[in-house]
Amino acid sequence: MKQILMVLVVIFFIGELQAKGGLTPKERKVWVNKVFDIMDTHAANPEWLESKAYRKFKRTLLSRKALRMDGGAYLNLFRNERHKLPFT
Repeated sequence: MKQILMVLVVIFFIGELQAKGGLTPKERKVWVNKVFDIMDTHAANPEWLESKAYRKFKRTLLSRKALRMDGGAYLNLFRNERHKLPFT
């Protein structure tokens, strides 16, 4: 699972770097949903995806407030929230 999370960090980072001037909230939502689709498809343990902690993690990263953050703030939010997951 840690490998999957590292891949997610890289995907988030690359996505933010590729977007000149950062992503709009709409663009970020599309990007984050793609990342979650990958996560949901390739999770080592599907039970993790049904956990309350994972659902909260996903909800937080897709919240309006989060989607409006600049790239650096959003990555910090991601890093902080992933540490709250019991399987990381």
